[in-house]
Amino acid sequence: MTTMNKKLLAFICFALCLSFGTDALCAPKKSTAAKAPEPSPVNIVATVGPDVISDYDLTARIHFVMKSSSIPDTEENRADFRNQILDMMIDELLKKQEAKRSGIENSANEIDDAIGKIEEQNNLGRGELKKQLQDMGVSYDTLRSQVDADLAWLKYTRMVLWGGVNISDAEVKEKITEFSAASDKTSYNISEIFLPVADYTKDAEVYKTALDILKALEEGSDFPSLARQFSESASATEGGDMGWVTEGSLDKSLEDSIALLSAGQISLPIKTSAGYHIILLKDKKLSSTAKQFELAKVTVPAAYKEKNPDFITELTAQKTCSAFIALGKKANDEGSGMLGTSLLSALPDSIKALLENVGEGAISAPLSSEEKDIFFMVCKDLTGKAGNLAIPSEDKVKQMLEAQKAEMLARRKLRELRRSTIIEKRF
Repeated sequence: MTTMNKKLLAFICFALCLSFGTDALCAPKKSTAAKAPEPSPVNIVATVGPDVISDYDLTARIHFVMKSSSIPDTEENRADFRNQILDMMIDELLKKQEAKRSGIENSANEIDDAIGKIEEQNNLGRGELKKQLQDMGVSYDTLRSQVDADLAWLKYTRMVLWGGVNISDAEVKEKITEFSAASDKTSYNISEIFLPVADYTKDAEVYKTALDILKALEEGSDFPSLARQFSESASATEGGDMGWVTEGSLDKSLEDSIALLSAGQISLPIKTSAGYHIILLKDKKLSSTAKQFELAKVTVPAAYKEKNPDFITELTAQKTCSAFIALGKKANDEGSGMLGTSLLSALPDSIKALLENVGEGAISAPLSSEEKDIFFMVCKDLTGKAGNLAIPSEDKVKQMLEAQKAEMLARRKLRELRRSTIIEKRF
């Protein structure tokens, strides 16, 4: 597949929701298989109330997701993501059924117009997208089915659920106050992939999916594409982009993990009461008060120190981090190097005590054990070098809070539909 076609597929995943509006309530999608044996259309893999999902439909969706997310198309990956994708297809049917009960259905022209917007945003002529997908071996009907489900649920959310959204002036002012106080807190520019655990019996299954997604990222898959396909947070339609968030605004387990990341790093799956999160840290703005350092570390094994009695004196006399690390690698190559930017408050208590009063360019006392001594050098003291975040207008804040509440109502409604509908998987 050409690079242009891969980018086109990734764009399609984004445009499926963007074309209908920036509301974060469009359903995220999931992955599928490519060169499996040709499935039979009459082989039913799931029933959802009166509707069915065939093995043919599931295989077509897996193929689409593999292509759009750049997930290596292997038997192992198809098996890993098969159940997760089926769950998403079940959710799409539940959404269409509920919308239909409220008298909401999409005409063929409406679906065509939505796809036409995708083509327009991708500089394609009318009908060109269908040909592009066919050339890549991707089912056009799969795309239409996704557009149909997303558009119906978006209409339902706006026409039915939105009436339950009421944001007071007090809530808006409280949120603006939080933004105003952000300059005294560390802020993180992050993206996330969120996998909810609605039923504790599914915890292990969801965690395995999180590990499969992490594996796909390690193999080169694009974070935004995977977020649009798999994440079930409000940020899914934006490729997982949550923008800037401030210290204290997230679950503590998330903040503790994010604080240990350097820009460009991706976290391991992080468990919260809601589910599992995979976080990409894109950038950070430092608090104007919290102590933060750019650190280097050198590990000196006890055996090396015993053989080289003058080494510690020479090491602690170094004036730059590059010289400190270069010398440290003579003692232990793997245990010496840059640690990146660290909040003092996020470090283990044993290390925090060593660095409390260490200034820029200075080296800490050792963290000692029988096997080794570990020294830390403060390459840069970044305390007080935070950038201020722009405070959004009242209208923007109100829109943001409305979208969050509407998304919460939509998620709650979907949970009710899962409980009240007879659903049977047949594999």
